Amino acid sequence: MHEGSQTQKNTVPKRSSKPEVDNVIHQKMGASQETGQNTARLLTVNLSPREELEKYIERFKNETNWKFNERHPGELKGQWRTVDKNDSMVEFNLNGVEGTFSSDFNGNRSVGVYAISETGRVVCYSSWNEIGLRTHFKLEMGVLTGSRGPSPRVQWKRTHQDEKKSESR
Repeated sequence: MHEGSQTQKNTVPKRSSKPEVDNVIHQKMGASQETGQNTARLLTVNLSPREELEKYIERFKNETNWKFNERHPGELKGQWRTVDKNDSMVEFNLNGVEGTFSSDFNGNRSVGVYAISETGRVVCYSSWNEIGLRTHFKLEMGVLTGSRGPSPRVQWKRTHQDEKKSESR
């Protein structure tokens, strides 16, 4: 390394108010952290995942009564896949921990947190390899609708396995 060049430390997000959520996020992130020469290109995360999510929620001024888990038991829990040919997946309540979220990100899984408004707007913040990702969906009649890449309106439906679990409750 040349004199005067700067490197950036690998940082881990600060802890949120829910230790069980942080444990899931930090375990998943720890498995994908890079070290060594590649650390200079990583984004430093200064806020906890929950703080990032709360900051993102501020953009949705028309939505009210946010919950940082499901409004009703089993409403989001489990895996959801797109109905298009890309078969992209999102997952809510990882390992049974309410308020956690995971999504596809360039062949990897980002992990984070979500909130849902009383009208069904689902807002998510997740990260992979210290890259923060924000996304939002609308939950209506058992279907998540949101954008993905260049597609402005993509639909996700719960996987059949998760439909059976929620029906048996």
